[in-house]
Amino acid sequence: MKNKRIITLFLCFFMSLLCACGKKGGSGVEENKKIKEEGAKIYHLKVEDAGERFLPSIYLDPKTKTFSFTYSLLSSYLPYGTYEITDGILVMKTVEDAECYQFEVVDDHTLKYLEESSTAIHQYDEKIEYPLEDGALFELYVPTLLEGASPETSAMALWKYDGTATTWSWLYDAEKEKEILKKLQKITLGEIVDTIDTSTLSGPIYGLEISRENGGDAKVAWWDGYCFTEKGIYQVDIDFQAIESEYKWTDKDTMDLTAFPNFYQIVKQNGIWNKKLLVESEVEESQELSLTVVSVKDSIITAKIKNKSSTEASYGEYFTIQVELDGTWYAIPTEYSMAFNDIAYLIQAGEETDREYNLSAYGGLPAGTYRLVVEGATAEFQVEEP
Repeated sequence: MKNKRIITLFLCFFMSLLCACGKKGGSGVEENKKIKEEGAKIYHLKVEDAGERFLPSIYLDPKTKTFSFTYSLLSSYLPYGTYEITDGILVMKTVEDAECYQFEVVDDHTLKYLEESSTAIHQYDEKIEYPLEDGALFELYVPTLLEGASPETSAMALWKYDGTATTWSWLYDAEKEKEILKKLQKITLGEIVDTIDTSTLSGPIYGLEISRENGGDAKVAWWDGYCFTEKGIYQVDIDFQAIESEYKWTDKDTMDLTAFPNFYQIVKQNGIWNKKLLVESEVEESQELSLTVVSVKDSIITAKIKNKSSTEASYGEYFTIQVELDGTWYAIPTEYSMAFNDIAYLIQAGEETDREYNLSAYGGLPAGTYRLVVEGATAEFQVEEP
């Protein structure tokens, strides 16, 4: 990003849970004592000032009636299991009912910890972990657009794809950036849209990008009533034409569409690449190197690089993946940014070497024909249906 201070790359908190057979919730519960069963929800301990301390959190999936409860940063144990809500009480039981944790459902957004009727928990260090006490309130996490944005230290970029060209321009006014952020963060996102046919969408695609206060970039894209974020897709109206016209965007320049904010979420839907938006690939074939795929296992490709010339050659760490659709090769975006060391590896005339390439940044590739591209050398490989 332009005019920004790079701090540290984001700390990614990932929580996964195993699903067991769900139990039916109790009947006769008052509506204001239910958690709305619309999608997975995360609740965080509500405190005035936690400082740098870790906050306990609860993950609930109403579709599978499963939970996970994280109360200690220093423990490797993660309680998980099934839950039910009866008479306004959330009861979470681990596998084989070994442990039980109970919370009063205060309202749709708030849970109250009931220590006396819960299995005792153990936290290690109050300087690192915020202590969990009886009656503590947990508040529903509600996602907002461009969370963690830092207008004080970053310019804001406005992206636009009009069907033929991709441009970005910049806003260097922190107060105006705050105005835009305030408008966007007032928008209620609702539930994540599970499936969407992007081939039916029309009109320009807009995007915004700004650095986060803890490093990394906050990004959002919007197209014909749908908002594309790193966490999912939401159906929401945003007046991007007003954002474009009411603020002074400068330093306009043409960009590659594949660099568009959250482009991965836009072009890959329902396990299919949207050819309508992908950019055709042009590779200038290497006269020095040849490439052969040796193996593909999980997200790792092992390839053999050979110097087919009569002189010393070199290659770097940088690589890309392309997909073949209807006989044409297209560049595909990564799900998240990749970084490469700027280094040259020397390879003598006639020599060959094996090298591994990690494709995890490309996410789960849909079935099809792909090719690895390294310094103009290419090698095809297949991705089968899971």
